Amino acid sequence: MPKAPQPPRSEMAKAIRNRRRELELTQAEVGTACGMSAGTVSNWEAGQEVVAKCLIPLAQVLQCDLIALLNGEIKPIVEGSVDGDTSQAHAMKLLSAPDSRDAELERLKTVVDKLSKENEELISLVSQLKIRWRSVESVVMELGSVLDKALR
Repeated sequence: MPKAPQPPRSEMAKAIRNRRRELELTQAEVGTACGMSAGTVSNWEAGQEVVAKCLIPLAQVLQCDLIALLNGEIKPIVEGSVDGDTSQAHAMKLLSAPDSRDAELERLKTVVDKLSKENEELISLVSQLKIRWRSVESVVMELGSVLDKALR
């Protein structure tokens, strides 16, 4: 999973823990909302990085602005707030990171091309081995004939 850029761990961890407590949510409730376990939320509160796919659900369950959360701050979202919606949309664009997806696609294409070339080389080697095996079989058959004649 890709990791989203995050502030020093202690700032975001404290913000998550403080906001969760302020909303009187359990770690299990936050984890469920994010598709994770209570233990994972505990790890986040201890300073472990939050994976990118969990950031938006986390900001939603904590009812705070995602950009502020990424900066280790809590900026509560007021329902109907344009700033919050704009900030969340902007964060979504940042998290989707098309440049990194494009780079990963290019890397995968390179790997596939390399594997295709290696596959072609292997097919060629197998063909050469088959030809050589036929030659070996032919030599063995001739040796068998010579031995038969010699033994008669």
